[in-house]
Amino acid sequence: VSFTLPPRQSDNIKPATHERKHPPMLTIVTPAYNAMPYIKACHDSIRSQTYSAWRWIVVDDASTDGTAEYLDSIAETDNRITVSHRTENSGNAKLPRDTGVTMAETERVMLIDADDTISPDYVATMMETMDRMESDIVYPRMHFMDQQGRVRGTLPDIHLDNRLYTGKETVMMTIPSWHIGCNGGLYRKPILQTVIKSSRQCLMNTDEVDERRCMLLTDRIAFARTSYFYRCPPTSITSSKGRKQLDTLRTDRQLHRLIISHYGIMSRASMLMTIHRIATLKAIIGMAVRTWKERGDRKK
Repeated sequence: VSFTLPPRQSDNIKPATHERKHPPMLTIVTPAYNAMPYIKACHDSIRSQTYSAWRWIVVDDASTDGTAEYLDSIAETDNRITVSHRTENSGNAKLPRDTGVTMAETERVMLIDADDTISPDYVATMMETMDRMESDIVYPRMHFMDQQGRVRGTLPDIHLDNRLYTGKETVMMTIPSWHIGCNGGLYRKPILQTVIKSSRQCLMNTDEVDERRCMLLTDRIAFARTSYFYRCPPTSITSSKGRKQLDTLRTDRQLHRLIISHYGIMSRASMLMTIHRIATLKAIIGMAVRTWKERGDRKK
C-alpha cells in the first residue's frame, strides 16, 4: 500500500475553545458498546486534561444499557463532544473505531477505549512528545487494572522515551508477546487511514494485526512518560469460546503473513510467530479437551 505522510506542522498548544470555527488540534476517538458505568470515568478523565484543545468523537455501537443516552446528555453540554450512533451492533470495536477516525478533522488522532482512563497530563505529554521527537506515532505507559481497579502490571516496564524507534523495532517488542502497551496511542491520521483502507476484515481481535500495520508504516515511533489505565476484561482467550477462539487463530495467521512479508520467512520474527501460534493452538485445544471431559463427568 502506497503511503505518504503530509508535511509536519508546528502545532502550538493554545487555550481551549468551545467554538468550532477552527478545527481543534486533536481528535480523541472512542468506540462504545454497553460501557456503563465505566464510560463516565473515561469522560471525567478526558475533561480533566491539562491540555483541553481536543474534540472527542464517540461512536456508540447500538448500546442497550444507557450508554447512548449518557453520551447524548454530555454532548449537549460540551460541543467538543460528537456522538455517532450505529443502529446495529458490529460485534467488535473495529467498525465504530474506524468510523470515528474517518470523521476526525484533525491531523492527529488519539484512540481511547470507553472503559479506560488517562492521567491528567496525558494529552499534553503525548502531544509534546510528538512535537519534540517529530514522531508519527506515540505510545504511553499502559497500566493493567483488574475489575476492582487495582494495577496488576505495566508495559513497557522500562523507559523507552530516550529515542525514536523504527516500525520493525517496535513490532519486535510485540512478538511473541507484548512488551509495550499500545492502547491510547497518538497517531498522525494518514497512518490510521491507510490501515483502514487495507484492512477490511472485522474479526473479534483485528486490532492485533492493525496495530502492527500502523507500526510498519513509519520509522518514527516514540514513547511518552504518561499513564494509560487499561481495564482488563474478566476472561482470557483460553477461557472464551467459539468465535473468539477461531478469530484468534485467523488473526494469528494474518499477523504471521504480515511478519513474513516484512522480515522474511526464515527470520527470527517469523520463528517467534510460529512458536506463538503453536502455543495458542495448544491452549485452545487444551481448553476444548477439558470442556469435553467436564461434560462427560456431568453425564456420569
